[in-house]
Amino acid sequence: MSNLVINTDSLKEHSRENHIVKVRILGMVLEYNALSGFIRVQPIINLTQGRTPLDIRLDQQLQLDNAELCYSGTMVDAMCIYDGDFVSALEIKVIRNDFTTSDRETLRAMSEIKNHPL
Repeated sequence: MSNLVINTDSLKEHSRENHIVKVRILGMVLEYNALSGFIRVQPIINLTQGRTPLDIRLDQQLQLDNAELCYSGTMVDAMCIYDGDFVSALEIKVIRNDFTTSDRETLRAMSEIKNHPL
């Protein structure tokens, strides 16, 4: 079982001394640091709340498996472990937002309803 993490405080409340916990982070990539081998992710729940983003270490070899992770704005679903000091990635999935024509029409209709209520 993993704990959904939304900010640094919730990350620390799941940790216990000398234990590694599995955490899940849903959010948007803000920065990729090639020298340190981490991505900075802002959890999606806190995008507008100005909370501190989380740094996720990619792997020991500092390799980038997916080039999309270095683009700011990429949405990710990350399964990680937290050892009390660092958040290390186990698996990171890129959340695709490819819209079909019907999706675009639905979104356009929704925005028109919002802008011009009945």
